[in-house]
Amino acid sequence: MKYTVLFVVPEIKPGGGPPGYVYNLLRGCEISAQSGEIKHEFKFSGDISLERNKSTGEVKKKINLRVFLDRLVYKLGLHNYLSSNIYTSKLMIDSADIVVFQGFQDLHLLKYSKKNNKRIGYMPHSPSVAADEYKMLRELNGISFAEGKYKSILAKEKQFFISADFIVFPSEGAAIEYKSKFGTVISNRRVFYIKSGVHMDCERDNEALNYRPRSRNEIFVLFAGRYVSHKGYDLFCEAASLIVGNYPNVRFLTAGDGPMRKSFPSVTDLGWQSNMESLVRSADVIVIPNRVAYYDLFPLECAFHGKPMVMTAVGGNVDQLSDLPDVIPCYDADSVALASAIDKALQTLTKNSRWGQRNKVKFDETFTSDKFAKRWDILVDSFLK
Repeated sequence: MKYTVLFVVPEIKPGGGPPGYVYNLLRGCEISAQSGEIKHEFKFSGDISLERNKSTGEVKKKINLRVFLDRLVYKLGLHNYLSSNIYTSKLMIDSADIVVFQGFQDLHLLKYSKKNNKRIGYMPHSPSVAADEYKMLRELNGISFAEGKYKSILAKEKQFFISADFIVFPSEGAAIEYKSKFGTVISNRRVFYIKSGVHMDCERDNEALNYRPRSRNEIFVLFAGRYVSHKGYDLFCEAASLIVGNYPNVRFLTAGDGPMRKSFPSVTDLGWQSNMESLVRSADVIVIPNRVAYYDLFPLECAFHGKPMVMTAVGGNVDQLSDLPDVIPCYDADSVALASAIDKALQTLTKNSRWGQRNKVKFDETFTSDKFAKRWDILVDSFLK
């Protein structure tokens, strides 16, 4: 029997987080549906854009009038009447058999789905629970975060777990932070682990072939992402400072933005990059130094380009270290251990110029967007058994 599955997320666009996850799944479903390789119908509720998701961790201290008015509308219960997006989403929920909420969001569509007796799935997406993520970002931006607000966000996310008929994580490691906060609720729900995938644009990839601003013998070691503690931005910069003197032909690069941004003599900061594919293609080693990790899409994008990586063995990174063969693990999330791992990676690259190519092979075998869509198709059958 064919079922209609609706994914609910505010935004759908390339990059990381819930917007990027759903974007890649949408593209995979389009490919698989055209080839007749998936049985169920997958629909998507959210504003779709081709502009890469810009998540920097910056939190504005000044009140944004539009955000304030939006919150007031929701508080007064007027969103059902004033928002065309809400109206469209409700129509899509009405026609769906299963509604999957991607990432922490407002509760109004969850309540509507429950009221209409829909089967509900929930898939969280941040490295830690939403309350911890909100607290971390505000503290980094010098904004106070009241205990009451923390408890309120924690309670709201708990409602998604309580309301869900099933919960989805990309890997067991990615679930660790959530089980520590919502373990009792999660243990009483059906939990599925489904590996992510990414859709790579061939036109963008061809553009990246000519992107190589360097001298002939120069080696690029890259950190890309939010400049926040969870992502280990400071660990990368400190590790680079420890070993840069040993490698005169190596350039340590950071690409992104965020509240921890700081000038390091040993690091070239490129700032936010809209064409991340080009930058990844030009890099020789990618460093993923998370202190806390979900199951990021960025390492999969790097694998597509056949890039070797250094990765801290935390959370979902542990599963990616198992999934991708050409990755050096860093077992301690500190700058000295990371510097040692980067040093090992540079030595490996010197001995084997093709190091990283096995990641490309693994990507083609497992992490393409169409294979990603097929895994969701199988999950639906498993849930309905």
